[in-house]
Amino acid sequence: MNHFFGYISLRPENIALDIKHRMQSSMTMFPFEAEGVYEEKNMFLCDRVRNNTAESDTDLILCKNDRYVLAASCRLDNRDELAAKFSVDLAKSDHECILELFTRFGSESLHYLIGDFSIFVWDKLEKQCFLAKDHLGVRPLFYYHDQDIFIFSTNINAMKAALTKPLSISIVYVAKELRQSNQNHEATFFEGIFRVKPAHFLQYRTENNQLEEVRYWELKEIDISKYLSSDETMYEELKVRYEEAVRCRAKTTRAIGCQLSGGLDSSSIAVLLSRMVNPKKIHTFSFVLSDKTRRFSDNGIDEQGTQNEILDYSGLLRDNHHKIEEFHYKDVFEQLEVSNNVLGGYANSDCVWQDSLFKQAQEYNVGVLMSGFPGDECVSDSGLLYHYEFIGNRDVRRTWNFIKEYRSIALRKIVGYYLAQRRGSYHRGFMQTLKTRNVLRKDSVYQLMDWDYFSKVPATYKQFIKSSICGSHPCFRMESEGMYAAQYGIETAYPLADIRLVEFVYSLPIETFKPKPYSRAIFRNMCKDLLPDSVRLQPKFSGAKTLAFADYWIYTKLKELKAYEIEDRLQMFELKEEVMNSKSAESNTRKLLLYTLDYFITKYTATEVETT
Repeated sequence: MNHFFGYISLRPENIALDIKHRMQSSMTMFPFEAEGVYEEKNMFLCDRVRNNTAESDTDLILCKNDRYVLAASCRLDNRDELAAKFSVDLAKSDHECILELFTRFGSESLHYLIGDFSIFVWDKLEKQCFLAKDHLGVRPLFYYHDQDIFIFSTNINAMKAALTKPLSISIVYVAKELRQSNQNHEATFFEGIFRVKPAHFLQYRTENNQLEEVRYWELKEIDISKYLSSDETMYEELKVRYEEAVRCRAKTTRAIGCQLSGGLDSSSIAVLLSRMVNPKKIHTFSFVLSDKTRRFSDNGIDEQGTQNEILDYSGLLRDNHHKIEEFHYKDVFEQLEVSNNVLGGYANSDCVWQDSLFKQAQEYNVGVLMSGFPGDECVSDSGLLYHYEFIGNRDVRRTWNFIKEYRSIALRKIVGYYLAQRRGSYHRGFMQTLKTRNVLRKDSVYQLMDWDYFSKVPATYKQFIKSSICGSHPCFRMESEGMYAAQYGIETAYPLADIRLVEFVYSLPIETFKPKPYSRAIFRNMCKDLLPDSVRLQPKFSGAKTLAFADYWIYTKLKELKAYEIEDRLQMFELKEEVMNSKSAESNTRKLLLYTLDYFITKYTATEVETT
């Protein structure tokens, strides 16, 4: 993954030398093969390139023409379409293609791009810049703006290095973490540092120091009527889109990696890869239990059986299958420092547990590593709430058919729907669960704010799907995984986040989501010729706990933190006795959150960082 960073200063003095060196030094944890720099008076841009695909390899390290300069972290998935529609030269790199389209169409060019991207464009003529992020926010991009300076970067560390005044910790962000509440897309641990939102672009004009934000895409139903003549036609088109989502992400000049959990999503990706790429070039990675971690799995089992079945079924090489049994850190404090160096501070959806997988993948020269995330959020959703669609739309006919088919179960689900709308929870007892997770002080003013994660239950099923796949969690997790992977020169790829696939599934008739005779019906039906039935029809929850070693790591970290005293410098923690003294998995997770947040808060407030 490329990283780029820079600033635009409105200060009269030239501050370039000081800031640019600090920014460059702050990004040493991410390897790169070439660096391009562009400078004007009080303007600096640095683009660091890692060539994992032929399409990212270019002699133009910093892409520019007479008017524009572009830096990007990107992968274009519709290059053939762009070539046919706009005569884009396929011999050009992804960066050059994006610059060519931007030069011709400006911000409208975003409507033609399919893929994962974060983009910065400097307009030398108008002295303004343009920043944009892909549809679901796979690639990171952050910014800071005040009366003197505009700073941007694909990593928060570079922004912290550029700022000379103390950073402020975002109290609202901390409060939401303590309440297990949903964070806004743009929110970060630091006041004033924001994330460019998925499916948005920003324009910053130096002439008036103004920043404008515009949404360029929203998930909506598309016209798929020509594919609905039969189930065969519909599922054939769905499979075509899925195969293309994997194929366009399998482009790498190095080895290709695939996370193989044993579930439907990762298994289907592994099988598709085996049909597209020489098996010698494919490496699979699985989390498994060991004698040390097995006791942290309730049933003492993992998914090695399914993993081995997929390896045999697909013809993937056993010698290229790698098992991960535990984290590689020597202790909890090393892990916290890695998190700080990679993410630039505390971050929601910190995927540090993936770091050991990426570290091992580096040993086999993996350039791109695929994941089955975020399948559950849309394409392989269970469908268990599909009845929300016709109840929420007051579709009497479909509601009556639902009652006739499911009888007493349907009546309970209908009552549950209205209770959920009234109480803000998906099932009985959920609000009580949220209360047990809440470790924000009872007397905090932030307790009174309506921030509970599920305070507003979507009225229809399509609204639920949209809020899931376009929510902040997928964005935060994909960003985080990508940055951990970037330490090892690896790019992460998510076929189930392909917009062409997501839009098609979102547009399907509601009946196709019906969880009968099994849940995840759309995905299971699509995979009829892709997976063996023993895997395709397996239950979502089999009792296996592959990530039990994560619970072992939590247990180990808490032991190592035993002497650590929570300072609670912001006076926001509710140190509940039942949480601090309990040894349950839920309490351990809450306790570790308190320790981790306190560690980062103390780290920054101890150096006289302001809080607001």
